[in-house]
Amino acid sequence: MNPALIIFLKELKDITRDRRTMITMIVIPLLLFPLLMTIATKFTQSQVKKAQDKTLTVGVITHDNAASFRESLRNREDLTVREDIAEQDIETLIKSDSLDAVIAFGEDFDQKVSDLKSGDVHLYFKSSKDMDMTRRRLTELIDGYENQLVTRRFERLYLDKSIHDAIHTQRHDVTSEQEKFAKTIGGLVPYLFILFYGQHVSRY
Repeated sequence: MNPALIIFLKELKDITRDRRTMITMIVIPLLLFPLLMTIATKFTQSQVKKAQDKTLTVGVITHDNAASFRESLRNREDLTVREDIAEQDIETLIKSDSLDAVIAFGEDFDQKVSDLKSGDVHLYFKSSKDMDMTRRRLTELIDGYENQLVTRRFERLYLDKSIHDAIHTQRHDVTSEQEKFAKTIGGLVPYLFILFYGQHVSRY
């Protein structure tokens, strides 16, 4: 018989012989891990919802560009817009939490868009704050504005916007429920082995 297998069987026999060790190494971890995962998940969900519902204070620098975007921000109830921002103070204001973020448009933004070019938009934020939710929320707004501009651009050129989408990817997950469960359990196995090994070593 393989020496490694002999050692494994001997260790397994020693472990299963001791009821207290069995409880410490198997029963408690199996009960504790799901509890800890549930608590961690609930906490994360709570923090995400808090970040999503927070009213953001956002600095906006347009240089008299993007009038419709500026107006849409001012009409949102989940944003407080400040336009008295000097570009050289952006980082200081965000790091001091006076602002959650700043959206700054290039001085020639409207002209570039009119010339069918890409206008520059700068989004300043602190990723370590609010689980990066500030960046995600404002990026969605900027992406929405970009979609409006692209739609207008296609209309101006008398083109169907759908020609822009050369590929339509549809994702289909064929993983069975059993395989998903096995993947979840498989992710816990290394931690269980580490815990079991630590408990076993502590006995010697």
